[in-house]
Amino acid sequence: MEIDRRLSKDRKRARLTFPNATFDLEVEGIKDLIALLGATRSAMLPEEPAGFVPPKSLHAIPEPGLTVERERLNGDVLLHLRDPRFGWLHYCLSRQLAERLGTHLLNLAQQPDTASGKPN
Repeated sequence: MEIDRRLSKDRKRARLTFPNATFDLEVEGIKDLIALLGATRSAMLPEEPAGFVPPKSLHAIPEPGLTVERERLNGDVLLHLRDPRFGWLHYCLSRQLAERLGTHLLNLAQQPDTASGKPN
């Protein structure tokens, strides 16, 4: 399906043109649409694979904003990541998963840079 998008000069409105409809949306409308599409996709089949399947290509967000905090009820870890496309995304990690993630990140960060042979 072909969808055309155009931003207003002040970049505060977007016009999305589908084959049978056109929508003029401000930021909140776009955010609502993204949330609706995400909720719809999560209810569809086939589900996203439980295990990571490396894509042929990907667009990685460089240096996303992030913060972590303790979840108040169970003491789990809340991880907040800023994606410029979707805003702040929030994940609740068990302590075990947070520890596993931390270990993986430390191991990768401490490996030599394979391109230059220097530590990261």
